[in-house]
Amino acid sequence: MLSLPLLAAVSALLASPRPLESNAPAAVGGFAATSSASAQDPSLPGSSQSGSSQDGAALDALLAAQVAAAAQRNAGELAEQALGLRDLAGGSPSGDAALDAALDRRLAEVAAGGADVAPQVRLFLTTCRLQGLDPDAATLVKTLAPVLAATQPDLRAQAIALCASPAFKRLAPEARKDLVVRLLELSADAALEPELRIAASKSAFSIGSGQQRRDARKLMLEFSTSGEPSLQSLGALALADSGDDISGQLREKLQRIALAPGERGELARAHLRNAETLRALERKYRQLEDKDSGQLPPELAEIQAVMEMVHAEHLFGDKFDDEILLDAALDGMLGVLDEHSTYMDPKQFKQFNQELEAEYGGIGAYVGIDPDDDIFSITRPIYSGPAYKAGLQTDDKIVRIDNWPTLGKEQDEIIKRLKGKPGTPVRLYIWQRGMDPGLIERPTEEMAIDITRAQIAIPAVSAQMLPGNIGMVELKEFSRVASSSLRKSLTELQAQGMTALILDLRRNSGGLLNEAVNVASLFLPRGKVITSTDSRVQPSQRYRSSGEMLVPDEIPIVILTSRFTASAAEIVSGALQDHKRAELVGERTFGKGSVQNLRPIAGFPEEPFEDENRNEQWDNWEKFEDKNGNGEFDFGPRVKLTIAQYLLPSGRSIHKQIDRDRNVIFEGGIKPDHAVALERGESWKYEERLRIARLEKLPRDWVDQHWATHRELLRTLAVFDANDPNRYPDFDAFYAKCNTPLSQDDVRELLRGEVRRRVQDDRGAEFPLGDFEDDRQVQAGVKVVLEKLGRKTTDVPEYAATITQDPLEKGASDKLVADVRSHLSGQQSEKVRQALIQELPKLQEMLSAANLDPSKLSGADLETLAAFLAKLKSAEGTPDK
Repeated sequence: MLSLPLLAAVSALLASPRPLESNAPAAVGGFAATSSASAQDPSLPGSSQSGSSQDGAALDALLAAQVAAAAQRNAGELAEQALGLRDLAGGSPSGDAALDAALDRRLAEVAAGGADVAPQVRLFLTTCRLQGLDPDAATLVKTLAPVLAATQPDLRAQAIALCASPAFKRLAPEARKDLVVRLLELSADAALEPELRIAASKSAFSIGSGQQRRDARKLMLEFSTSGEPSLQSLGALALADSGDDISGQLREKLQRIALAPGERGELARAHLRNAETLRALERKYRQLEDKDSGQLPPELAEIQAVMEMVHAEHLFGDKFDDEILLDAALDGMLGVLDEHSTYMDPKQFKQFNQELEAEYGGIGAYVGIDPDDDIFSITRPIYSGPAYKAGLQTDDKIVRIDNWPTLGKEQDEIIKRLKGKPGTPVRLYIWQRGMDPGLIERPTEEMAIDITRAQIAIPAVSAQMLPGNIGMVELKEFSRVASSSLRKSLTELQAQGMTALILDLRRNSGGLLNEAVNVASLFLPRGKVITSTDSRVQPSQRYRSSGEMLVPDEIPIVILTSRFTASAAEIVSGALQDHKRAELVGERTFGKGSVQNLRPIAGFPEEPFEDENRNEQWDNWEKFEDKNGNGEFDFGPRVKLTIAQYLLPSGRSIHKQIDRDRNVIFEGGIKPDHAVALERGESWKYEERLRIARLEKLPRDWVDQHWATHRELLRTLAVFDANDPNRYPDFDAFYAKCNTPLSQDDVRELLRGEVRRRVQDDRGAEFPLGDFEDDRQVQAGVKVVLEKLGRKTTDVPEYAATITQDPLEKGASDKLVADVRSHLSGQQSEKVRQALIQELPKLQEMLSAANLDPSKLSGADLETLAAFLAKLKSAEGTPDK
């Protein structure tokens, strides 16, 4: 089905005379964007007055649709919609500039006399424009002013909060004074809700000056000393937000607030953490001053002088401690070199190290605080771990650990208590849906489960045998267990009679080089070059396959790739492609082919610890010397420094090169043998799926109701349901309950996803994320490997029922875009150009046909696009001309 952005993009491409080059402006929400420079100066290469007007019209159409949707939304939804608009518009500098211009046009209309404009629209437009560059603060004030008096409290609160934007400090002095006076009047209005009054005082403090800031702070102090606990919390948090020193009474109040669950407790905890960081840094500086003469080299003295200037004079200088500024300075210095060289503070390195090691001592589960009920929950058990063996399931709530309740506690603190030395016991109190809610805070011993901690390896692989004996393996990352886990899964699949393999690396962002070499060695004969390095300071190194090849040549291999396939995953993909051992299906890979060394910084070691298992790294159960008294083991900082680039066996570089202005010099990445794009869902469908599955949780409830009576059927449907909704018991009633414009097949797909999640827990094994019934790239991989075996998808009943179209064949819209791109690159003759122009009537016929199905495009959209195409045809000329 053709979509509005696609048709507009094709139209814009046909209208533009310039070829598509690597440094051409990015697409804006599906519309071809013109850079701000060329839009302003018609003499610049690639500039086109008609192209600019068409782009502007397209953006205006997009904005009009967004404004119409905004009028029906609440404040929270408006904020999310505004944040997403720039992504819809392309997210590039040129796209942002074009969007800002479209927003300015609409804001000018509203400010000039849009008395009947809905407050939601005013909020939406203002929020969107504040995200851009150099907004006109005067216009924004005129747009926002009526909402400050709105009757809906949530809209009024958001308008007040927006007034805190630094953009309003650029108002003319009198206009700025008037806005702050209005905010102070709201803060003094005793008839208003306390939350609105505090929000108004915070905004006044943010953009006011002198006496106005003192008046705003006075109200915060009055609230913080109130006898009402709720008002006291509001006042204390407002003072902390405004940069007051967190000590004495304010610190004590924040500590009390931090004990409570919910948003206020989390804010208080964040402020307390920041204050502790500042105190730790001050201790560090005192230690530095005690060394030697206390004199700093001129370069460091300059950094220190700038930091002191920030603290003394910057508007928000009191909100950034020295540790944050130093980290930013170090990261900025390395960022000048290339996009992958970076500084890691101790906390960042701790997280990085944990992801690479993929092992820890604990219960073995993915966990987190459930946003629906703020209760610490099991997201999914690790099926080889002790939690699953003890009977814990997805969505179980851990309400107590030993005698320590988890409700209202920070997620990191809860996880720390779950982890521990392998072999040590821990007692968990588990609450499940359907139990008495009162047991959440008062669990009984019947809810207790005793678990013995173990050494947990985070799974790197999930595998499944697809119909026709095609092995499907998803390799998620190249951690230290990647090659051993993959070897185990491949051995099991071969024992089941695997005749072909699909290796899914679409979501694999890389990892350890030696694991990449080990993985590639499973598919290549000994001694084959997998990758080599090219360095300025080190000799070139070649990495070759070693050991015995596990998967024989007669088993064809497809590797699925995407734009997220990066680094070590690209090395494996490119090596197997170069050696003709695998064909790549999907999208061009990311293009991260540089070599980074992780180096400690001299003079900043990690804290001493007892290395009980002699693995030369700290494990979370091992004793350590807590030198700074923060109760945590502190790693030393690290520098990740680019020292070389990887080359594939053929000598190809996969590394994308970008200059300091973010222009792409070399595209990099690996081009797949079979380009297959993922189908992009329509936004309204995504919102409907979110409502049904996440907000109303209807699929989960359906599975709960049918699991006991239809367990075996659901296990079967998780593997194969022939895309037939009627195989699900009571599906018609479920579909009616969803009350959705989604098709029955869309709802079936939602329901099957929940079934597969439940079956995972039941069988103790995770499904690969790709599903051959609904994933076009997986279907393309199936077709390729079957053809290598001399078979067709129609030879396998399950594929015959679900792969009804050739997944390798481009759709009509994809083909049209490809033809247009080829044409604009200058590779087509005038004859072909005329043939393309002749396609315009066909596009208009498609629009007319689509108009018969209101679920595809609105009538207004179709009329707009039809008129646009007619103008394009007129501008380009007809074949006769």
